[in-house]
Amino acid sequence: MPRTYTKVMVVRMHSQALGLCSWLLLALAVDATAQTLRPHPSNPRVWTIDGKAPVVLAGSHEGWELQDDAWDQMRTFDYEGYLDLLERHGHNVIRLWTVEHTRSAPGNPRAIATPMPFERTGPGVALDGAPKFDLERLDPEYFERLRARVQMAGERDIFVIVMLFQGVSVWSNDDNWFGHYLNGANNINEVDADANEDGHGWEAHSLEDSVRDLVLPVQERYVRRVVETLADQDHVLYEIANEDRRGTAEWQVYWLDFVRQLEAELGVSHPVGMTFRGRGGTNQELAMSGADWISPRYTSSLLDPDPADGDQIVVLDTDHFAPYSADAGFAWRAFLRGHHPIALDRLDDMTTRSPHHALREAMGLVVWLSEQIDLANMTPRGDLSSTGYCLANPGQEYLVYLLARRRARVELESGRYRVHWYSSESDLSLDAGVLEGGSRRVTAPFRGALLHLRRVADEMKVSSLER
Repeated sequence: MPRTYTKVMVVRMHSQALGLCSWLLLALAVDATAQTLRPHPSNPRVWTIDGKAPVVLAGSHEGWELQDDAWDQMRTFDYEGYLDLLERHGHNVIRLWTVEHTRSAPGNPRAIATPMPFERTGPGVALDGAPKFDLERLDPEYFERLRARVQMAGERDIFVIVMLFQGVSVWSNDDNWFGHYLNGANNINEVDADANEDGHGWEAHSLEDSVRDLVLPVQERYVRRVVETLADQDHVLYEIANEDRRGTAEWQVYWLDFVRQLEAELGVSHPVGMTFRGRGGTNQELAMSGADWISPRYTSSLLDPDPADGDQIVVLDTDHFAPYSADAGFAWRAFLRGHHPIALDRLDDMTTRSPHHALREAMGLVVWLSEQIDLANMTPRGDLSSTGYCLANPGQEYLVYLLARRRARVELESGRYRVHWYSSESDLSLDAGVLEGGSRRVTAPFRGALLHLRRVADEMKVSSLER
């Protein structure tokens, strides 16, 4: 099954060498007609750029995409090699992680995350042993790297989910608050989000009166610069915070509104999403948030995800329910239930020997196959297949996933359908003639197969059968 990927044109208005002051001037002059992702008018489960062609996002991420030496590990991430890997496998989206803490209390004293959004000028030494932060001074290195890495992904036609905040930096039991720039011991500005002095920074991701006047201006300064820096990058989506804790919904909605208002002033619009972890907020809070896309956690998100209802675009991410899972079938189970699958990967092994290789292949195949079908008019219809996995425009087109089985029953409207089999993990495919409609038992030529059925037009019936 040779893949010919549809290329998404990305507008690049200037080079990354542009200074920060020029970025602001550029953002104010961004073309308001630039096309970014938005829900498809016919199928709100998927994206579109031009209002016609559906776009499904599928890809991999790991956690070091932006900062070096993060998460208490001495590591300089091979970002270019990472993009090479994703391009080779046909992925079209990444999450660009950020952390708010430099390291945890028990972490490696040499593993101090850099760059950070604020300059470390001192005077005085922070708890991690480096100079204290000046929260009045944004660090140009952080935003230059942010812009450069977003542009590098765009040059590969890869969309970037830009993470604004890191919930794990304030709620983790690993004492990450130790290295947070809003810890009063770590900045020269007398800003301390730990208002109740319990040793944790929960309040940093809240609208509590006790910290609001001190913390929000700092966070607004940072978010404003991010949005201005990326204003002209069409291939961007925003994620408010990764795996934030229970009770942060109001705070996250504040940032949804803040980003949208700021972008309206700049004449641009990028999708803004909201995520939670299972033991944090609830899927109901996500559904009520008004976010353009969400990343929920279902009871069985990995093995049997709930079908997307079309109210919001769903990015189903293994990070939130099965970190580092290498189950290649997840990509198809998520896609045929109307979601956009992405996976937390172990990218220290980029070879075909990696247990994640098959999942990486499946993600690219999802992107490719989504472009071969009339997805704009197809919705999850598990009731039409004995496997429970079917995208369908009944009477016109069906895509059925047979899981690990070789046999399944499909329920088709009357008519004749061209039959094509695809492998879920490789380029193997097979054209298998024409099938009459009705309740039909089908047998796949190989395991892990996808069955594609497209109605044969009336005027083509005779010639199709003759061939």
